[in-house]
Amino acid sequence: MPDRRQFLGTLAAAGVASLAVPPIVGASPPSLASAAKEKWDLTWLDAVKAKAHKQVYDMGVLDMNGISPLHFPFFWLNAHNEVYPGMTDAKLAAIVGIAGNAFPMNFTDAIWAKYPLGEGWKVMDPATNTPSKKNVFASSPDAMAAQWTVPALQKRGVIFWMCNTALTIVSGKMADATNQKHEAVYAEFKAGLLPRVKLVPSHTMMLTAAQEHGCAYQRV
Repeated sequence: MPDRRQFLGTLAAAGVASLAVPPIVGASPPSLASAAKEKWDLTWLDAVKAKAHKQVYDMGVLDMNGISPLHFPFFWLNAHNEVYPGMTDAKLAAIVGIAGNAFPMNFTDAIWAKYPLGEGWKVMDPATNTPSKKNVFASSPDAMAAQWTVPALQKRGVIFWMCNTALTIVSGKMADATNQKHEAVYAEFKAGLLPRVKLVPSHTMMLTAAQEHGCAYQRV
């Protein structure tokens, strides 16, 4: 494997370092046998449909002037609990749908450390003011922001999904840029998803499915 400077130079030449918004426009999914064999279980949407209030967030950004966009589902849950007597998180369903534009949000620190997700998606580490090498959406030293990290929201029942089309395309670009096999990088990215993140066939298809199961829609 090349050293870090060579690695980033290779990514830049391949167009991977410019995988900022929008990273996959105009791209077609590379051929990938393992992705085609995936067995999709979407029965969890039935449990979403049964909730009293439900919302799907079409996550299109990673930063809002230094504030994580994950504050939206956090305050959505809090407001429902405050406004409706007897309302609890268990009666609510919030889904955060992630595809290309917010791609790095769902991954472990190991993936962030190995691949230039911080550079590609312009995510800065607030402690160093350099492109982050860890998932700033999975943990935070700030007491308020720590409440709307991915794991903290999952504990309250928020569902996160990852678009398999985006996973296939981005892993293919990373494989090409680093002279690795696409199958191997795809498997590494898939294994590197944060716990309980749901891999779904297509972000745009799932936005429709969520709304058909009663979810209100919000573009972030």
